[in-house]
Amino acid sequence: MKNFLLLLTAVLIAGCAATPVRRAVPVVKPLRLADEPTVEKRSAELRSLLAPLPVRGLLFSPRAIMGSDIPLDVVFSCVRDLGFNCLYARITSEEEFDEPLRAFLDAAGHFEVPVELMLSQRDFFARGGGNRLLRKVRSRTPDLFEAVTLAARFSAELPPERRPAGITVIVEPHRMTAGSTTLPPGAMFAWSEKTYGPGLDNDLIMHRTFDMLRRLPAAAEGMPVSVAVPDFLHEKAVAGELSIGSIADFCAIEGIRRVFVINSGNRPSQLLSGVSDELKSAPKGAKVAIAVPVAEHFSVDAGALRRRDWKDFVRALGYLVRNASRHPSFEGVVVGPLASLVFILNEKD
Repeated sequence: MKNFLLLLTAVLIAGCAATPVRRAVPVVKPLRLADEPTVEKRSAELRSLLAPLPVRGLLFSPRAIMGSDIPLDVVFSCVRDLGFNCLYARITSEEEFDEPLRAFLDAAGHFEVPVELMLSQRDFFARGGGNRLLRKVRSRTPDLFEAVTLAARFSAELPPERRPAGITVIVEPHRMTAGSTTLPPGAMFAWSEKTYGPGLDNDLIMHRTFDMLRRLPAAAEGMPVSVAVPDFLHEKAVAGELSIGSIADFCAIEGIRRVFVINSGNRPSQLLSGVSDELKSAPKGAKVAIAVPVAEHFSVDAGALRRRDWKDFVRALGYLVRNASRHPSFEGVVVGPLASLVFILNEKD
C-alpha cells in the first residue's frame, strides 16, 4: 500500500513531461523614439544592403509576437520594408506546435512571407525523471530528432499553402557537458575542453550528432532541412582536434539543403574572421549562409554582435556581406532576434 501511494504521488507530481517553453524576449520600442523619416531611411538602408542576397532571413519568436499588441499586418509590413524574404521561427517546446502558431502561419501565408521552423539542441534533448521512480512514470521529453518528427507531423496537418517552408536545426554538442541538463540520461560521454582529440568524448559526441543529422531528412517527411552550426567546430576539425565537424563534413550530409554558420563575433572584424575559413573551405556547389545573432542588451560583449546603435549595426553587417559575397558558397544571412532589431531601428540617436 505504501509503495502504491508513493507511485500515485509521483504520477500526480510528475504528470506528462513537456519541454519547458523558453522565455521570449518581448518586442518593445525604446523610450526615445526616432522620427518616422529616420526609421524609413534606416529601413531602406538595410533593404538595399540585403537585396543582392538569395537568403535574407529574420529570426523571431512566434510567442513574442502573438503575445504582443503589435498587429500581424504591421509585423509583415516591417519584414518586407527591412528587406527580409524569410522568417525563422524559433520553437523551444513541442507545446508551441499549437493554435497560435497555426494562426501565425496562416497570416504569413496570406502575406506571402515564407516561415521556417528553427529547432535547437539547447531546447530539445531527452530529459528524464530525477530518480528511478519518476523515470518509470514520467515520459521523457523529445530530443532534436523527435522534435523534427513532431514538426513534420504538425506541418502535414496544415493546408499546403500554409505549411512552413522548411526546418532548420541548431546543433550545439558543446552544451553536453558533465554538469549540464542537456546531457541525456545515461550518457557515457560529456563535452569538455580537456577531451578534444580523435576518439575522445567530444569527438564521439560529434559522430553521434552526425548520425542523427543524417536521419533528419527522412524524419522531416519531405520538408527541406537545413542545419546551423557554431563557428568554432570547423576550426577544431581543421586543427585535428575533431575527426569530423568541418564545413565540408556538414555540407556532405545527404538531404541537407544548406548550412548556416552561427557567428559568435561581437565586433565587426570578428564577424568576418569567425566565418571566412568556412566560406573559403566550402565544397563547390555548397550553400552556406551566416547566422548573425544581435545582442539583446548593449552590455553584451561576446557571442553576439554588439548592440550600440543602428549605424554601428549596419556598418558591421555591411562589412560582413561585402566580404563574404566574394565567396561562391555564400548565400546570405539570418539576423535576429526581431526584438533587438526593432529596438535599434526605432531608437533615437
